[in-house]
Amino acid sequence: MKKLLFVLVAAALSIPALAFDNLDPEFPPTFKPGPFPLGTEPVRNDAPVDETDPNGVLHEYTAYKGTVVIDGNADDPAWATIPWTLMEFNYDVPTSQEGSLWDWQPANWDSWSDLTAWFKILHDENYIYVAVMRYDDDYSFDPATHNTTGNIWQNDAYQIIIDTRFPGAFEEQSPGAEVGICLVDGEEAYHFWATSYQNPAQQLELADGDCPSTISTTTDKAIRGVQSEIPGGYKEVIEAAFIKFPEIVDDGLGMLSICTLDRDFNTRESVNQWAQGLYVKNSKEYGSILWSSQPAPAAAVKNGTEQPTTFRLAQNYPNPFNPITTISFSLAKADQVTLRVYTLTGSLAVTLIDHENYNAGMHQVSFDASSLESGVYLYQLQTSSGTAVKKMTLLR
Repeated sequence: MKKLLFVLVAAALSIPALAFDNLDPEFPPTFKPGPFPLGTEPVRNDAPVDETDPNGVLHEYTAYKGTVVIDGNADDPAWATIPWTLMEFNYDVPTSQEGSLWDWQPANWDSWSDLTAWFKILHDENYIYVAVMRYDDDYSFDPATHNTTGNIWQNDAYQIIIDTRFPGAFEEQSPGAEVGICLVDGEEAYHFWATSYQNPAQQLELADGDCPSTISTTTDKAIRGVQSEIPGGYKEVIEAAFIKFPEIVDDGLGMLSICTLDRDFNTRESVNQWAQGLYVKNSKEYGSILWSSQPAPAAAVKNGTEQPTTFRLAQNYPNPFNPITTISFSLAKADQVTLRVYTLTGSLAVTLIDHENYNAGMHQVSFDASSLESGVYLYQLQTSSGTAVKKMTLLR
């Protein structure tokens, strides 16, 4: 029986992973006032409406609980439960003209084909996960930022402010950070700015990972980016995992601002942003973020409409791990689930789920391997829809 099981496991490893819809957003986008990310949450009224935005957009983001693998694809089941949130407000850097993209065409922004950007945020007990995506007509970067990441804003980059202060309590002392991420000639880059606008400024550090970038701030860190060609330009996705500030608590509120820079060199520069706090830097212009204690709704969401989820077993995260890791899987329908961990020789190490009934959607299981020795293990998901197997590595 053990030999037969090992053959089945080995065969499963040779089968390509089942496809999973990346849930790309609608393009060109349709204006939706929020709140975000699902557009179905009740208005909390914990963040002020941008005073200069004639649309009165509600910049109230909900970061749901979820754990993802940082690989630059943003296709984990946890990501699939929330749609991409549009950065809908434009800021022309050289002219300092501000205006909503939905009302008029600023001088440095041509159309959605010039630049369209979105983001997603999740969190778990230890990390904040951020995914950003852009459709852009021209890829611009400054090679000098290989050595001087402080000038990361001179690239097609992203700047993010995560502040633990409660919206409206701008004078209280609680840490916040302004960070930048981008791809410099295809390599991941990261920078932290200690500005006077945070009180106090504290680095939002990247978690450890497997990034192969030769830029020192991202080598072996949890950040990965992928670029691909699209008609008229390129698509870019960057994922990053940051070490969570201990001041961030479940169901607590903080402030958030995020933007995408479009460096069309020798012509113009513009920024698409979600909430204006990054440039205006006062408490009336930041958005708010609720660090929810709950996972996102189980069904995958696209443009606010529930879609069926696909049967899929995700790579555990973190991996390698010591001694706790999270295993995620998604079901297309309600099903009976078995999840087991085996040694490479086919011996059963532990049963995590034993013929239990689960609803359709995304699910996560925490695995504590304290009783196991270091090594490579196989974890196997069995349902009526099929069987999936992946490898994971325990390092002590």
